[in-house]
Amino acid sequence: GNTISPNDNDTIKAGFDEVVKGKHPFERLELTKDEALEMFKYNDFKIDVLKRKVPDGAACTAYRCGNLIDLCRGPHV
Repeated sequence: GNTISPNDNDTIKAGFDEVVKGKHPFERLELTKDEALEMFKYNDFKIDVLKRKVPDGAACTAYRCGNLIDLCRGPHV
């Protein structure tokens, strides 16, 4: 994989600054296990977590901010 060095700091900061300028809302999503399995079907790791940690018929939560969406128990402040 790639490594990050101090020389990358300005590029990384510029990327963060662009994200912040977007003022994306931070959304909490409640999903059924089946909905989450469908949403994250592209990610084997998340599918494994969902299958092991979320009982059948139960709900889980994900958080969305802009293009980023991820499983998380939350809550977030």
